[in-house]
Amino acid sequence: MGKTKKELEELEEIKRLKAETEALKKAYAELSFHHKCSQTVLEVADELFDLGLQEKYKEELAIAKEQKKKQDENKK
Repeated sequence: MGKTKKELEELEEIKRLKAETEALKKAYAELSFHHKCSQTVLEVADELFDLGLQEKYKEELAIAKEQKKKQDENKK
């Protein structure tokens, strides 16, 4: 027995949502990578040129690290 029109539409919606989820995961991974690279560049520049960026933005860095920790915990 074949599937009803509604069942076929639901299957198509599931396929579409799965594809969208994969695209979002990929975009998030790329964004996370670029963020980490930028963060590393700033840390190295701060050390090389003694800019005091880490001290100046200590609070923002602490917030970012806490958010990263929560994201990592949510992935588990």
